[in-house]
This record gives sequence, structure tokens and C-alpha cells, in this order.
Amino acid sequence: MQDRKLINVGGATAKKSGVYSMEFHEDSHYAHIKRANNDGSATYFPFNAAGPTPSNRFENYSDSNTTTYTALLNTDTTVVFDGNGPFEDKRFSPQWLTHDLYDSSTGTITLTDVPVGTLVHITYDLQLIPSSSNEEVDIFLNFQAFGGYKIYLYDSDMNSQNTIHHYSGSHTFFVINEDVQTNGVQLKINAGCNTEIVPRFINIALL
Repeated sequence: MQDRKLINVGGATAKKSGVYSMEFHEDSHYAHIKRANNDGSATYFPFNAAGPTPSNRFENYSDSNTTTYTALLNTDTTVVFDGNGPFEDKRFSPQWLTHDLYDSSTGTITLTDVPVGTLVHITYDLQLIPSSSNEEVDIFLNFQAFGGYKIYLYDSDMNSQNTIHHYSGSHTFFVINEDVQTNGVQLKINAGCNTEIVPRFINIALL
């Protein structure tokens, strides 16, 4: 359903792909180009990827810590934040998004409606409990684009078995092409022993 607070400003231009017009939201004070597609659907093009104001461009996913799970020895394992924790906050999601920035069922940063060329900044916080001492752990972003590639965020040893090791970090990446846009990105770990994962939170911001 059309948001009644969206006001059409100016005229409309008909092209082969649909009818283009500019809309302004009288309460939230953002604007975008709307394309009324020939099949009856609509596509929205924000003027900048970060949205209308600095405060409307991020979502925070906090884990409830009610369920932990184990990354098996030398196995790439997705870190999943269930979205039921105390710091869950989606009040500042970009208004033009038609989906959440994170799928808590798969652990995927979802970028379907985020324009190619957008910078995505993530901040994560998690705990790992290894089953043996002095074992290596890699924390990385996993992309399906280009046949699959990884951006490593952390590469070190976990010193003590059955002891909590705390990891926090931030990283910025491009939505470099349509593959990244369609398939999204996952935060994963790979450890040299069976390792318990205790997710805490992930924050996703569009810059």
C-alpha cells in the first residue's frame, strides 16, 4: 500500500521501463525517485545510499544468548545472531528499504535493495570457547560473488581450552556488483578445534 505521507513533487516522465517521478515524505523528510513499473510494481532509487539523514541508515541485531552452537574442526561456520537480544534495534533502518539488513535465520547480511556502489560498515561482537589450547581461529566475511571469496577480519590463536575468548571488530566493504547485492554476505569462523560460538551483536550501517 502506498504511504499517504509520500508526496509526489514535480511531474512524471514516461519511459519504456515505466513512469518516473520524485516523492518526498512529509514526516520523515526523505526523497527518492519512484519508477512505476509496467507490471504494476514499483522500484525506488534513493538519492544516496545512506538514506535521508545520518540517523536513518543502520540496524543493530543482538543475540539472546539462549542458544549456542559449535563450529566443528576446520569447518567454515556462519555466526548467526538471533535478533532477540536486549540491544536489538531497527528504528533507524533506511526508510526506502523493503527488507531487513540481516536475515537471522541464515546469518546473512541482505543487500537486495541496496544500490551497487554502496559502502557497508559492520561492527561485530562474539565469544569463542575452544575445546583445546593454542588453536588457530579465522574470523572472516564470506562472499558468494566471484565464485566465492573471503575478507579476513581476524587471524590468531586461542590460547586456553574451555575459556572464553572475546572478539570485537569493524570492517567496511563495497556492494561491488549485482552478485554481492543478490547473495549478501555472512560472518563466519574457522577454528583448529571444535569451538563453541556465543554470538553477541552485529551492527550494519550503510555509508
